[in-house]
Amino acid sequence: MQGQDSCQMAGDASKKMESAGYASSDMGSLSLGFLAIQEATREKFLLAAGVRLSEERLTTKPLPRFPEPPTRKAHWDHVLEEMSWLAKDFERERKWRYVKHFVEEISSQ
Repeated sequence: MQGQDSCQMAGDASKKMESAGYASSDMGSLSLGFLAIQEATREKFLLAAGVRLSEERLTTKPLPRFPEPPTRKAHWDHVLEEMSWLAKDFERERKWRYVKHFVEEISSQ
């Protein structure tokens, strides 16, 4: 919609220039000049909007951390789980042997 408005504005400007007595060869450079001015104005608007957004972002609180999506288990993940289980199993067995040995000593006395 904005593109149509700018084309219409350029067409209106060229009609005014022709009625003022400018040659059609001058019209090409004039329309290019008009487009350059329009592009510079658009660029200034976008830069100002970017500055405004960056200032707003600095004053607002940071975004919350989102949890990562679940990943598939690799072989190494299974190895680590088994290592953890085995370490707990060794600890339980060590405690069991200690208690068993302690109970045997008490019962033998």
